[in-house]
Amino acid sequence: MVTGGHGVRMRYDHRHDIAGSGAGVAEGTPRRLRLTRSGDTVTGHESADGTTWTEAGAVRLPGLPRTVRVGLFAASPRDPTLRRTGLGGATEQVCWTQVGGTFDRIALRGAAAGGWSDDAVGERNRTDWEKGHLVSGAVERNGAIIVTGAGDIGLKGAEDGARPVERTLGAWSWRCSSSPWSQRGSPSPGTGPDPRTTCRPPVPGSLLRRPRPAILVAVLTIAVPYAVTSVPLLPDGLAQWLLRVTPAAGFAVQQTLVEHPWAVAHYAPSTGYFPLPW
Repeated sequence: MVTGGHGVRMRYDHRHDIAGSGAGVAEGTPRRLRLTRSGDTVTGHESADGTTWTEAGAVRLPGLPRTVRVGLFAASPRDPTLRRTGLGGATEQVCWTQVGGTFDRIALRGAAAGGWSDDAVGERNRTDWEKGHLVSGAVERNGAIIVTGAGDIGLKGAEDGARPVERTLGAWSWRCSSSPWSQRGSPSPGTGPDPRTTCRPPVPGSLLRRPRPAILVAVLTIAVPYAVTSVPLLPDGLAQWLLRVTPAAGFAVQQTLVEHPWAVAHYAPSTGYFPLPW
C-alpha cells in the first residue's frame, strides 16, 4: 500500500509490516505498485515512473491457494483524542475520516478472464456524511477506478456490541477439599467424622490458613487491581504497572486483543488490552 505520510508499506497476515521507501503520494506525484507471485511467495515492488522498479519486500505465505483474489482498497483510520477522567485516566473520543484514491494503468497478467466487482469489507455507508455527501465504494471512470473508503486495516475485533473476554471479570477459582469436621476433641464414639466441604481462595504462599485474612489478601491483590484498571480511572502507565506487580497479572492469559503498532487505537487495560507479566 501507499500512504500520504508513511510512504510505501507491505503488510501481510495482519501482523507483519515491511517498510518500503518513505516517499508518499500526492496529486501530481503518484506511486506505482506491483505484486508478483511465484508459488507461495509474493513480492512487492514500487516505482515513481513505471520504468525503474524497487523491491519493497517479499513474503512467503504457506498454503496459498492456486487461485486467489486481488483487488484495490482505500482505508482511513479514525482520528482519536483522549479526554482525561477520574484520577488521571483517559477515555477515547474518535473522529470519523474518509479517503479516496484513483487507480489507473491497472494491468493483470496470468489472471482469469473477468471484470472488477465492488465488495464491502466491514461496514460502510452508515454515517450521515456517506449518506448525504460521498458514499464509500468503487467507481470506474475514464479507464480508472476511484475507490473511496473508511476504517482501519487489521483483525476483526469486538463489533456491534459484542463483549470480548477481556471486558468480563473471570470467575475466581476456588480450591475445595473434603475434610473431617470436629470441635475440640475426637468425634463421639460410633458417630464417625462429619465430612464437610471447605473452600479456600488461592493465596500467594498458602501461609494464611484463616479464611478471613486469606479472603482479604485475595481481594486486595486480585479483585481490587482489576476493578480499578478495567475502567478509565487511573493513568494508563500506572494501571499497566499495577497489573504487572500483582497476581491480577494472571488476567493477561485471557488476552485476545492484539496490539498493532501501526493501528491507531487506545491501548490500555480500560479498553481490554492487558499488559503481559514481566
